[in-house]
Amino acid sequence: MNDAGAALVYSVAEVAELLRMGENRVYEMVAGGRIPAIKWGDRSICIPRQALAQYLVDEAFRQQTARQQPSDIATALARVTQPGNRRRRGA
Repeated sequence: MNDAGAALVYSVAEVAELLRMGENRVYEMVAGGRIPAIKWGDRSICIPRQALAQYLVDEAFRQQTARQQPSDIATALARVTQPGNRRRRGA
């Protein structure tokens, strides 16, 4: 353990608990390369704490940018600025 008391690596079960998801889903994410992991021996998989933290940052950024696609913004802006869509004052 380091100074903060956190483990340097987590087991799949620990990651599943931290992320509030099933272990099978964590295994799928590791197998798909979304979460970097270290295989120890024939069966043991460890996920470095920093790799998990980086995955969470990257995933949050990916989801944030996916919600703000320029084409979506342009479409919404075009809808709002069309002459027939403007509200009249007092109406």
